[in-house]
Amino acid sequence: MPVSKNLVKQRFDRKAETYDAHAVVQQEMTAELLRPLQLARHAMTASGPVSVLEIGCGTGRLTERLLQLLPSAYVSAVDLSPSMLQLASRRLNGDASRCTFIEADIEQWAAASADRRFDLIVSGACFQWLERPEQTLRQLLRVTRPGGRLLFSTFGPDTFQELHSAFLKAYLALGKQPQRHGLSFRSLQQWTDMLESAGWRVHVLRHKTAAQYFPAVRTFLQSVKSIGANASQASPAQGLGMRSLMAEMTACYERHYACAAGIPATYELIYVQAERPS
Repeated sequence: MPVSKNLVKQRFDRKAETYDAHAVVQQEMTAELLRPLQLARHAMTASGPVSVLEIGCGTGRLTERLLQLLPSAYVSAVDLSPSMLQLASRRLNGDASRCTFIEADIEQWAAASADRRFDLIVSGACFQWLERPEQTLRQLLRVTRPGGRLLFSTFGPDTFQELHSAFLKAYLALGKQPQRHGLSFRSLQQWTDMLESAGWRVHVLRHKTAAQYFPAVRTFLQSVKSIGANASQASPAQGLGMRSLMAEMTACYERHYACAAGIPATYELIYVQAERPS
């Protein structure tokens, strides 16, 4: 069951003010994503101003760093959430003259955008929300100038593996048909295949795992909710059925995964560097 974009927008709108305080992994992903730019920034800016598209700018942390790293850059920053865009605009303050904020669904916006507009496309922890990733990658290739780059980070299928395992155990213990809770993330190989099929030349595609630890399962779930990322593909359940499921899932999570450091939550982090062939 696909996740409603309107629901995603509403959740990020509601959690915009608490996002930065809880998006610890996303901030680490931003730093890692920008490392190739730090090495290549002089070569990128040598021939003049750089036109940048940022997809899913959120509260503007990555936007701010892009403007610092690339002094001649002009950034078009797209996000679905108006509340996130307001915070991003506020963060930039004096640098706002070098950035245009656009409230839009990138999949629709890219399809309507002009050819060969951008030298660089950057996206931090956003591509997991794409409904039509291969089609969107084709559109992004079209709006990129020959020789232009695509840098993005996203989450892989081992993300929250403990949570998914605990839900499965809970459904089976209660004699219910298992459902997927949360997004289904695409694998490294799936991204490779889609990028190449769309026409991108893939230079670097790598992944790693990282873990956060929480005092309790409830704290972990609240942290995910506090950044608006608590979308689910499961059918809605209410009342005693949901309460018993959550209680059993929590018990399974603690029984099988709790350790001295607390309750672990694993993230699989994927990083991509690609280029539009000249």
